[in-house]
Amino acid sequence: MAQTKEEDPVISKLKEYGFKQREMIERSKEHFDLTDYPKPVVKHRFVYQDKNFSLEQIYYWILSYLFHENDYSHVEKIIDTYAAAQASSHFGMMQSRLSAQQNQVSQYLKGISDMVKGLFQIVRELRILDERLQYYKDTYEENENKVSSEIVLKGLWVDLVEGGAKNPGSVYGLAKEVGFVILPDIFFRVQVKNPKEIDDVVAKLKFNEKVKEVLIRKLRQYYEWKTRTYRELETRRNFEIKYLRQHYDTIMLYIDWIRPYLRNISMLQPNEKLYDVPQLISSFEGAVSEIEVVVKKKKGNSKYWSVVLANFFYTVEPKLDYHMQEYQYKGPVHVGKVDLNLRAYSWTDEDIKNYKQYRQDQNLQILSSIDESIKAALDSLGEELKRYLIEGGELFEEKKKKKESKIDKNKQMLATSLDPFISIFKGFGEIFSAFGFNRMFSLNLKKKQDPYLDQKSKKAAEKMAKSSAFDCYHYYKKAHGLTAW
Repeated sequence: MAQTKEEDPVISKLKEYGFKQREMIERSKEHFDLTDYPKPVVKHRFVYQDKNFSLEQIYYWILSYLFHENDYSHVEKIIDTYAAAQASSHFGMMQSRLSAQQNQVSQYLKGISDMVKGLFQIVRELRILDERLQYYKDTYEENENKVSSEIVLKGLWVDLVEGGAKNPGSVYGLAKEVGFVILPDIFFRVQVKNPKEIDDVVAKLKFNEKVKEVLIRKLRQYYEWKTRTYRELETRRNFEIKYLRQHYDTIMLYIDWIRPYLRNISMLQPNEKLYDVPQLISSFEGAVSEIEVVVKKKKGNSKYWSVVLANFFYTVEPKLDYHMQEYQYKGPVHVGKVDLNLRAYSWTDEDIKNYKQYRQDQNLQILSSIDESIKAALDSLGEELKRYLIEGGELFEEKKKKKESKIDKNKQMLATSLDPFISIFKGFGEIFSAFGFNRMFSLNLKKKQDPYLDQKSKKAAEKMAKSSAFDCYHYYKKAHGLTAW
């Protein structure tokens, strides 16, 4: 049985993002090799080496030429990575800057972690307060839970305030005395709407005067406690709601502050893949870096962009430049070798988006993981957190929906006011359709969607990108006195 040949993983990855063909280049005479790039229309390679010349200007010259001379006004950076030899001074300088950023991030992350824990505690306290306040609200409203809620609150008062049966002067403690056995039953059964009516309600009961006297005293104490604790719990709940929103806003503020630090860390961290290149030796004073940008322009209403993909691979020796008079550090100057590749494509918006995703799948994974972990923690609190935050003044999707409904309402009012004019144009449309103009218009639309015209537009974009890539390559060499033809 014949074995099927496994597909190249790079080709599989390219096909996953919609690129069917892979670029092939000639490494040396009659020796061809495949790269991890989609097949371009044309490619120009330029290698330049100079031990006494800063190679940084090549990058800026290429960008400036494409931007100003060829009108490629859309520029996007795709790759910006580096790796420095571990024993080099450049590595030590970059690591010190990286360490400063990491220390700042670790402090913010610790603060966020503590505040998320505090958020759980605040929500838990609010749940308990809502449960307790519901009993109070039921007693002030006419519903089926009024009697049971009143009994619950009286039980809380007897247990927490009076101390239950352990206190001889409590409702349960007096029930042990002769003549007061009935006291707990009538205390829990008597319901009074207004505390001022306690005397009248108790006076109608057929018990001895001593029991009535104790009952009035207990009910008066209970209703006074109930009124004051209800106000206290309402005030405390309002405070907790405001504090919850402040807590949540602080967490969101810390996350906003931490984003640039995480981005800086991802940019300052050396690329592990670049450590495998043979040009980088640990004991040498050297560094390698890779920069890749996409520049694009479009002619008319064509869906195809003329794209020039510029990739710079630097193998350099960073030399630290000093002001000799002031002994003040200025910065590294990169001298050595640059390998420039200019590739021309005709891509749609979807192709450009796919290529960016192909190159940046693992970009800023730290930030996304932090965002996801915090989001998961907040989501675990459920809708209650969102409800409490909205109650505290935080605005979520509700504000957007109101704004959208307001815009829709304005559009509806505008459409209503323009109805007479629109009706006139609809009438003209019916007249034109009767004479066959509608058919002519549909034929024009079909003509615009002709695949031949689409292919022609793609070829024009390819030609423009091909010409721009060659001009950039050719005129850079001429402008710097290099061999060009």
